[in-house]
Amino acid sequence: MTTPSLKEQHEIAIGNALLAALGYNNAFIQHGHDGVEPDVIYSVADRTIGVEIATAYYDDEQARAEWQLARGISKFDSHGIAKIGSWSEPDKLISTRVQQEIDDKCSKCYSGVDVTWLCIEQHAPLADVMETRDLIAHLRIPNAHPFERLYLGFYAHAGEGGGFRVYDILST
Repeated sequence: MTTPSLKEQHEIAIGNALLAALGYNNAFIQHGHDGVEPDVIYSVADRTIGVEIATAYYDDEQARAEWQLARGISKFDSHGIAKIGSWSEPDKLISTRVQQEIDDKCSKCYSGVDVTWLCIEQHAPLADVMETRDLIAHLRIPNAHPFERLYLGFYAHAGEGGGFRVYDILST
């Protein structure tokens, strides 16, 4: 078996965090086949559940900087700090990007599993729980989509208790 790519490791980590936050006992089966199956596939309560993972960043610059840091190829300044981005109206930016991820993923088809879920990881270090809840209230879910469940996940700040938080965005 080959070592998962960095992207696959990220998708597995978010899938695991999602299922743990929801309290599901599960068994990881495999990383899905690109373009056909959801990103990560689990066995949960006698069903094969595929979870499509998407990550929403403020902008492409942040995404590029984050992935360069993860790969160890980013440049640090003389104080050991790497610039990830500078944003005007970050709440508006992340809201737009989360909506874009929903629209994109809802337009696709997936196979090879009993049911498919979507988890958008909001990778927005400036957002707090209140801002995230406000963002969720304004999301639009297309009427037709392939998902049994849709979630927005994010890592809460330590001052808000930390940890991976999950919101069901299909029922809102």
